[in-house]
Amino acid sequence: MLDGGKKETNPIIQQLEAQSNFIYKSLVEEQDVNILPEPIFVQHFLPYFSGQVAIDETSTIYAEWLSVSGGPHKPVDIIDQHGNVLYRVPPVYSTYNISTDPDRPDIASIIIAYSQHESHIPGSGESMFHDEIKNYLDSMDVETREYIEQWTNIFRRYGLIQDNAKDSNNIVDDDDILEY
Repeated sequence: MLDGGKKETNPIIQQLEAQSNFIYKSLVEEQDVNILPEPIFVQHFLPYFSGQVAIDETSTIYAEWLSVSGGPHKPVDIIDQHGNVLYRVPPVYSTYNISTDPDRPDIASIIIAYSQHESHIPGSGESMFHDEIKNYLDSMDVETREYIEQWTNIFRRYGLIQDNAKDSNNIVDDDDILEY
């Protein structure tokens, strides 16, 4: 015993407690989101993320983005020159596509079914394809829908997609997108 009646703690136990606390905090507490100035995002990353610049096998853009975000599952806050958050770029990787649910639709099975319908009766697969894609999109989880909305708002902010509210002559219905 130490002076004052306190029991001496073993250094190994102290280290284990510290590691246990660290692991608990990393699992339970909200993680910090990294930040990036808007001009860097717009000039360097957005052209790749929007498809304006092709990503080939020699590109390091994803490695660069992961060094900014801190990992594929982490978002990044884009800030203005005063440090104010303008918007959040969602993670580049979503675990939604990893599912053990055998009843959940997937794109590959939809395409295979479409091909089979079309090979037997040409023209018969289009309606089925439209319905199955709609079911697939309806089954998306809330997080994925939020990511899509975030990307849509980012692309709209920089004029990369049409803002239907501003251009009433070019209104596109969600069902029309699947017609092509």
